[in-house]
Amino acid sequence: MGKVISKIKLTNKDDLVMLEKGYITKDKVRSIVTEGLVDTGATYLCLPEEIVDQLGLEIVKEVTANYADGSKKKKKIADGVRITFMDHGREATVMCVVENRGTQILIGQIPLEYTDLHPDCVKEKLEVNPDSPDMPLIEIF
Repeated sequence: MGKVISKIKLTNKDDLVMLEKGYITKDKVRSIVTEGLVDTGATYLCLPEEIVDQLGLEIVKEVTANYADGSKKKKKIADGVRITFMDHGREATVMCVVENRGTQILIGQIPLEYTDLHPDCVKEKLEVNPDSPDMPLIEIF
């Protein structure tokens, strides 16, 4: 079983709103194309501080994060990042955990649920839910 790495585009959602309203031009929208490790053990999208700074994301709160090694740490949460999965064209606007500089981008369950994408560890890629090939399918109970 291998790791699932996904090519993603991260964009400041507030910049997209400003573009849509005509307040800024397309070249002013802060965005980067990069890769992230799909981590089904993580809840949120986790971004290193330098990417949060580069995108100009707003810090909205602080939480206690539980880590796989059993440790707990206070972490900042930033809001308003649009994640686009480049291989599938699916996107979601989510909050993210601000991690230490230089750490790897982790794609947790929330962005996967919002986009209805599932990791295939054998093929080492994300797959679209076969029940919703054209658009994300959400569950409401």
